[in-house]
Amino acid sequence: MRSYADTNRWEYSVGHTRDDDFWKALAKVPATAWTPALDHKGQPRKDADLVEITDMLDLTGWPEGMRVIVRREPIHPKYERELKPYEKKTDYRYQAIATNTTGGQLQFLDARARSHTHVEAGIRRGKALSLNLMPSRYFKVNQAWCTLLALATDLARWFQLLATEGKLARAEPATLRTRLLDVPAKLADHARRRELKFDPAWPASTDIVDAWGAVQALPAPG
Repeated sequence: MRSYADTNRWEYSVGHTRDDDFWKALAKVPATAWTPALDHKGQPRKDADLVEITDMLDLTGWPEGMRVIVRREPIHPKYERELKPYEKKTDYRYQAIATNTTGGQLQFLDARARSHTHVEAGIRRGKALSLNLMPSRYFKVNQAWCTLLALATDLARWFQLLATEGKLARAEPATLRTRLLDVPAKLADHARRRELKFDPAWPASTDIVDAWGAVQALPAPG
């Protein structure tokens, strides 16, 4: 959910349920009613379209002023097992957005909703770092837990941004843990120096050395 506030109004943009009423309404949409969605450069896409079906739905019981916007795209193979009959029939996958924003083109409303999907990825990473493992029934203890979690999440993301490349720069916490944190190594003293020796047979040893070199090369804080 993404909210915008002025002195009198909050606006939202969330996913909307696709029930029987939704599919019946969608089947009545004229082919000429669809309008192209926009790509990341603001140009019309040839493989994604939008339409508003608010007036075609029975929204009794839903918040007043709510609008429903539908986005369709060609079916990607990874979604083939979860398709609805109408999607199989039309060879499109449909997503629905509910919003109370009164103005704005459909392309803007669609882009606004899609730009906020990174929040879901953030929640997923938070859970991987123990967001769903609150340790206590006392609020203040859990509050401290969440503060530490936020610090760990920020450190991990900044580390990826500044010290890693390729797949590691986009990796989930579990991958970072197995490739860069939980690795076999030995701490040894040699010529009055303490050295951390990695197993050369470990697949991620090179990644660790490269990441450490990137960290060492960072300029000192001003």
